[in-house]
Amino acid sequence: MKILFGLGHPAHFHLFKNTINTLIKDGNEVVIIINDKDILSQLLDDSGLPYHTLTRKGTTDSLFVKLKRIIKGIRETGRVIKREKPDVVAGCINEIAFVSLFKRIPVLFFAEDDFRYTWLQGILIYPFVTRIISPVPVNVGPFKYKKESYNGYQKLAYLHPLWFKPDRTKVNISQEPYFIIRLVGMSAYHDIGQKGIEGTIVPAMIDMLEKYGKVYITSEKPFDNWLQKYSLEQNPSDMHHYLCYASMFISDSQSMSIEAALLGTPNIRISDFAGRVSVLEQLEKKYGLTAAFKPSEKDKVIAQISEWLSDKELHDKFARRRELMLKDMIDVARFITERILFYGNKRHH
Repeated sequence: MKILFGLGHPAHFHLFKNTINTLIKDGNEVVIIINDKDILSQLLDDSGLPYHTLTRKGTTDSLFVKLKRIIKGIRETGRVIKREKPDVVAGCINEIAFVSLFKRIPVLFFAEDDFRYTWLQGILIYPFVTRIISPVPVNVGPFKYKKESYNGYQKLAYLHPLWFKPDRTKVNISQEPYFIIRLVGMSAYHDIGQKGIEGTIVPAMIDMLEKYGKVYITSEKPFDNWLQKYSLEQNPSDMHHYLCYASMFISDSQSMSIEAALLGTPNIRISDFAGRVSVLEQLEKKYGLTAAFKPSEKDKVIAQISEWLSDKELHDKFARRRELMLKDMIDVARFITERILFYGNKRHH
């Protein structure tokens, strides 16, 4: 069987990497197309998997530039489909949705964002996909008749203990404890008008955390000069090991906050999306594995950091909560592999 994967974010590579390796090992053929963003192509290069680049995402692209890029990407995807003739298409990028308009190929779209803040994407692409495969809490709006639910999170496809073994030797930091702050670009279309970490909260957090350990910062945006000394230099493929051994993770990234929660790392996210993302709401309200604040709630953020820093049992608490969460969840990587093979085989019957 030949499977085409469409990736547009480093998290998409991680989502499918175990499935891709399993499929190849079992004698299937895999084709990968990407909209390159951040470190996506570097992760693929490190993995040794061949891929075809449709477009390259910029951090400051206007809506018009993004639209032009999507049109170019759709044309390029059409060429790849014509040449490769896959049996099934799976992924997380808009371009793959339109394959079904021209070819009778099943298209599985893997979504973890709620319709209410990705409604534009939903309206444009959900009518054309075969199935929307999403965790139980994700709301896909009027397209729920196309949704296949599972007990799990996308990031468990690579962070479940069955697939991820933390390795301290991959972490090039000698001093513990250490803390990681992550700043994102807020450049996706659904980020328009939304705020994340900004202003005086960064120096306030650094001042507080430095009394307890070393502070590192990773950023999609260019560093301010004074922040340069905090830059975390690491192999992107090892980031989850760094995240796993961190004493605390603070970010305006939804994706990395979910990753930290699934690893049992105490984490705080500061974003206008606080209280609005179903997956993170479940991780916070049901399992106590993350905490969210609006950018305007600086005092609450500082109070939460202070409370956690003084809690000697914090990591044990998070470890126990993580165990409870994992008991409720399936092996997501295996589930993804099975669904792809099911729809690929269905096409031939």
